[in-house]
Amino acid sequence: MPREVINIGVVANDGTGDSLRIAGQKINNNFEELYAETAVDSYISFDGNNIISNASNADINLVPAGTGNIIFPAISIIDNEILATRSNDNLIFDTQGSGGVQLSSILFADNEISTVLTNEDINFVPAGSGTVVLPSLQISSNIDINNNEIKTTQSNSNLSLSGNGTGSVHFDSISIRHNTIKTVSSNANLEFNPAGSGKVVINGFNIPSSPIGTAQFETNASKVLSFITPTFSISHGTLTDGTASIIDSTITTIDSFDAATYRTAKYFLSLTDSANSRYEFITANVVHDGITAYVSSQGSVSNYGSSLVTLSADISGGNVRLLGQLSGAGDALEFRFQKWLINI
Repeated sequence: MPREVINIGVVANDGTGDSLRIAGQKINNNFEELYAETAVDSYISFDGNNIISNASNADINLVPAGTGNIIFPAISIIDNEILATRSNDNLIFDTQGSGGVQLSSILFADNEISTVLTNEDINFVPAGSGTVVLPSLQISSNIDINNNEIKTTQSNSNLSLSGNGTGSVHFDSISIRHNTIKTVSSNANLEFNPAGSGKVVINGFNIPSSPIGTAQFETNASKVLSFITPTFSISHGTLTDGTASIIDSTITTIDSFDAATYRTAKYFLSLTDSANSRYEFITANVVHDGITAYVSSQGSVSNYGSSLVTLSADISGGNVRLLGQLSGAGDALEFRFQKWLINI
């Protein structure tokens, strides 16, 4: 309804204006329309610099029209976004006394971030390929992470990293699970390199880091390992051992060696006839000329009156063979031997 204006005439008391009744009706009509407006006929009142909701427990809603925003001196509220409108300004949420700022289930109080729901986690989730960057972090008052260093904050406490289930803890190309340390890269070495004159210590054994020539390890009563140059070495031959057996009167190969590599061999043979409790020790020397092999046995010692085996030698398939055949009516023989081979 348009606003109704009271006709007051041209000059006072000229009789051309509205009567008192008609003027009163216009006043009532105007007030009736005014009180019908939302801004007046509502539960909002203004008292000084306060905007008050008069309805019990009612909200106060600020709703812009169309694409408009709610603007405060330095704050803009757009849909579900709160912005600082001044360049380089901070957006500050501050509380009084011991109160904190609560966003959904997260509470910010002083320099502490906590959840308000029982047993809830706090998750930091970067977008896409981003990472969570924390210059310095302390976890549960026990773990401190600063730059590239992780350490415990409690005196003499361990730093424990544990994989879940069958999982393990990986450091670059090293995997640690239970009491096993291994490499995860195929065919990679597992290396322990002390700094300077330091040593690798394993179960009390001190392992030096600088071997000399063909040095070997030795240890003392204090579990200190050191490199020494061995007093016994073979440069032109090989020392090995082995076993063999002869089960019947057939000529049997006891041992063989490469005729192209070695010229001579010396055997120390220990013989056992278990069935008859007979034992013998023999040394046998073998040499060849590439065509024929020769053997000489000597130094036989036995608890039986005669030798338990007859030895011979030949060359077959490029190998020199030491052969044996049972002597007399003896039973099967077991051989244990050591041999010295000398290069051509």
